[in-house]
Amino acid sequence: MFCKNCGTENNDTDKFCKNCGQPLAAQEEQQGGASGSAAPDPAPVQYTSYQQEPPIDENAPTGVAIASMVLGIVSIVFCCFNVIAVACGVIAIIFAKKEEQRGVSNGFIKAGFICGLIGSILGGLYLIYWIFVVIIGIGSASTIPFHHF
Repeated sequence: MFCKNCGTENNDTDKFCKNCGQPLAAQEEQQGGASGSAAPDPAPVQYTSYQQEPPIDENAPTGVAIASMVLGIVSIVFCCFNVIAVACGVIAIIFAKKEEQRGVSNGFIKAGFICGLIGSILGGLYLIYWIFVVIIGIGSASTIPFHHF
């Protein structure tokens, strides 16, 4: 059976057109009852189709969450550069906490917080290491005898 509205071929058991949604049973009754009469076909009804937008995912990663994760990873990678590691780690932690306060919870935020924490700790430990190396180096340099020639 063909739809009179759009011309799409449908199964004989279908009640509505699979393309435009027009009722097919009414068309069939019109065909059966109007076979002997010369009544003109009614004008087809035009329907406006609306495209439904996908639902918004509240836990989808935001730019701040992704930035938190990236900064956390950068803080771990550059843990040998103390200031960069600590700065990136602290910013990653701040970004993660701000997103959690907004009610967003996803893996990017958790990864940013954890990586930022690890990077900050490693950068801080490396800074402490270099402070001790410098102090011990200065202390041992003062005990080295200086000879004049």
